[in-house]
Amino acid sequence: MKLKEIFNLMEEPYVHGRKTPCDIVDFMDDEYFSESRDADVKYGDMDITHYIRSQLKNSNESYLSSELEKVEKENRKLKNIISDYINN
Repeated sequence: MKLKEIFNLMEEPYVHGRKTPCDIVDFMDDEYFSESRDADVKYGDMDITHYIRSQLKNSNESYLSSELEKVEKENRKLKNIISDYINN
């Protein structure tokens, strides 16, 4: 089921009965680059499973990028320590 279908369903009186917030509606029109499709896809047109997987991937990539930055920083510190030791 696509995200826009889920939010449309939630607007039904027997489910949630409330209008979808405008920021969510705007988000549904934002696009995400799908590597598997090699094209931009609107979030609202994404299947819920695909959306969750894309968010998990982005989360994992952000975490790995953060960890890489930490390792690179430590590597620079060690290089400076070694350089100082050799030059003294």
